Amino acid sequence: METSSEKMDKKKKANGNERAIRAALQGVVSELGGVFVGRSEVARGIVVAMLAREHTFLLGPPGTAKSAMVRTLCDSIGARYWEYMLTRFTDPNEIFGPIDLQTWSTSGEYVRRTDGTMLSAEIAFADEIFKANSSILNSLLAVLNERTFHEGGRLMRVPLRSCVAASNELPEGGTAGELAALFDRFLLRFEVDKVRDRDGFCRVVNGPAIPSIVAKVSLEDLDRACDFAAQVPVPDSVAASMHSIDETLYRECGIDISLRRWKGLKKILKASAWLAGDSVVDELHFDVLVHGLWDEPNQRAKVQKVVSKTASPLLAEALSAHDAIMEAHDGLPTSGSAKDAGGVTVNQEMQTAAKQIAAISARATGPTKDRIEVLCSNVLAAQKKLAHRLGVELGIYADDPAESTVEL
Repeated sequence: METSSEKMDKKKKANGNERAIRAALQGVVSELGGVFVGRSEVARGIVVAMLAREHTFLLGPPGTAKSAMVRTLCDSIGARYWEYMLTRFTDPNEIFGPIDLQTWSTSGEYVRRTDGTMLSAEIAFADEIFKANSSILNSLLAVLNERTFHEGGRLMRVPLRSCVAASNELPEGGTAGELAALFDRFLLRFEVDKVRDRDGFCRVVNGPAIPSIVAKVSLEDLDRACDFAAQVPVPDSVAASMHSIDETLYRECGIDISLRRWKGLKKILKASAWLAGDSVVDELHFDVLVHGLWDEPNQRAKVQKVVSKTASPLLAEALSAHDAIMEAHDGLPTSGSAKDAGGVTVNQEMQTAAKQIAAISARATGPTKDRIEVLCSNVLAAQKKLAHRLGVELGIYADDPAESTVEL
């Protein structure tokens, strides 16, 4: 029988292992977000989905590093990887493997040769998933949800940990009909657009053709991390707040979330909390829900307002001020005269908004305060660039970024 001292030593060792695995995964997320410019939120989301043993969907045009990010992440884990671009002409044999003709001819057994297929992968990337035909979509549902594949009266268990699907566009008419059930399996959804700011563009163009990261996590440690995340408790009060979001989205926005998706999003919340180093889920972890509660990209802003209001009234207040002024800022022309388009007024309103958000931050504490301060920094950074642009247009100073601190 173990002594109390031996039990304590074992517990300390387990806690130490948990911290080490979490730190390693945080390192993977950090490096991915650094190597893939503008993708830090997406990188974290994909890892959180993996920790919840769930799946991610990426929506964006070609050439935005969707598959490259997943491939790099898979390399850092050392998992078996499968990638395929689907079309309406794709045959199920291409995805799930061809029939083993030798076995069929000798024993009459109907089995597939699955090596190198989705059925043997631990991490999968399905490109243009909405273009798959019905026979593939129906089989995918069981693979994604139950990790099983039915063939010839047999039930096969598959080793899939997580699948990332991608598409250049949502199907015409949205994800209705048979696609609704499939889309529901992808709990986190991200829009992945081209990097458009100058600094980010230059980093991408001058970066390596094949990105790589140093941080590593073994597949065994990923599985342990999944088990750790699954143990994070979700208080009844948090479940009640989730219900409040569900009711508000349905009543005010016409967005109806299935209970199946909510059960999955509960796992996402637990994984997000664990990765952040927190021992229990609370409303401040709800920011990840913004990526799980939309079906169309134009719903995201509505979802964010509802989630933020539930998670933190102060954060919602700051977000409202931030979004309003940034909408005015983004409405200015990117070329030509900002001054003639009302840029001076917007610049002054941005200064006022930054002070307003800073005042809200002063009333907040903890993670809420940190997030509000990020919003304030975003406004100040954008205002500084606008002030410099206006200063050049008004002839106050030459085109020198170092002189952009002048207040107009």
